[in-house]
Amino acid sequence: MFLRKIGSIIRGDSTPFQIASACVIGAMLGFVPGILQAPGIALSLFLLLILLNANLPLSVLVGLVARLASLALMPLSFAIGRSLLDGPLQGLFKAMINAPVLALFGFEYYVATGGLVCGLIFGGLAAWLLARSIHGFRKKMADLEESSDKYKDLIAKKSVKMFLWLFVGSGHGKKTYQDILSKKVGNPIRPLGIVFAAGLIVLFSIVYMFSREAIVVMALDHSLERVNGATVDIEGAEVDLDEGRMTISGLAVANPNQLDTDLFRASKLQADISTKDLLRKRLHLERESRIQNPVESC
Repeated sequence: MFLRKIGSIIRGDSTPFQIASACVIGAMLGFVPGILQAPGIALSLFLLLILLNANLPLSVLVGLVARLASLALMPLSFAIGRSLLDGPLQGLFKAMINAPVLALFGFEYYVATGGLVCGLIFGGLAAWLLARSIHGFRKKMADLEESSDKYKDLIAKKSVKMFLWLFVGSGHGKKTYQDILSKKVGNPIRPLGIVFAAGLIVLFSIVYMFSREAIVVMALDHSLERVNGATVDIEGAEVDLDEGRMTISGLAVANPNQLDTDLFRASKLQADISTKDLLRKRLHLERESRIQNPVESC
């Protein structure tokens, strides 16, 4: 299967643009630390990969290799991210981190910001190497198609075609290698990608509409546990963007130094929220009600 994918990429009719975009976007996705740390980056790159007419199998292969490389190069990603966030560009990144929507991209994490740079470099090098190698292969095959009658007779045999399809992957159809070499960009946008992206956005909207409480509870539980360093229990959470209000019920925060004791417990918490604050990953607590003192858990 892996050999067939590689063969299909080499023998196929992907343009240099499709190869380059697949390598760069796939590598950048591979270097993203995680969707929880950088959801905006991951989602934007994924949608860009779908919308652009990139070679999807190639992007997956490059992304897997980039993921392995990102683990080995994580100290380098951290160092690059730190130099960007704490260096001369600190003001720019500070504005991006505090801007609506961009605050969800995870630029405040050194590894996320540095990983984008490493992924861009890694993908650019992979694109250059692959495009050059594939172009050289196609050039030689184009010369054979024009000058070698033996090659034409051999490649026309059904047994040879079947062998190549089984072990090397699908080819480029009725196009000649000279036709493929003459095409550099092609259609940069994937028509089905537009339909898929629109459908994905609608699907996410429907899922969020019917599972909003569960999603909010999961996000709050993960965030609070990471900050607190111990278990946080939430019975329910409701977000009303029209009213600008979030209600949390049954909140219990365990003491990280004494797990059998709750550090904080409340039967109900209400917070005034705004869309801009949420898009900046900020939350302002406006009112508390029915707060209970720390007690020992049963």
